[in-house]
Amino acid sequence: MDFSKARCLYKAGKTEEAERTLRSFRNQWQVEDELWGRAGWLLGRIQEEDARPQEGLAFLEEVLTVFQSGDLHEACQFWRGQCLAMLERHEKAQEVFSRLMDAFAQSMRFRQYDLNRSVLRSVL
Repeated sequence: MDFSKARCLYKAGKTEEAERTLRSFRNQWQVEDELWGRAGWLLGRIQEEDARPQEGLAFLEEVLTVFQSGDLHEACQFWRGQCLAMLERHEKAQEVFSRLMDAFAQSMRFRQYDLNRSVLRSVL
């Protein structure tokens, strides 16, 4: 419930409250738990959207260390690429996006990600 509440707060534009809820909630779960990973993904996304890409990158890379495949991994990779682009680490960001494009070439799954087109344009 806490994750759903935090996600609703985020969608409602109450990012500070969502972030507090996620941080508190995340401390209660085991590192391997999927909800712990989802909380880290959303925290990374919030940080990126709040122009704190270095902090966002830290959350995303922590989740990527534990979840090395699957949808959560792909979602974290996408936001990792955006954070890298914001940090002007364009070569690394391009590598991330190229790998994702290859992975998505056979499917339409990329549509589930909200593209920050200005960031992508600066990289590609």
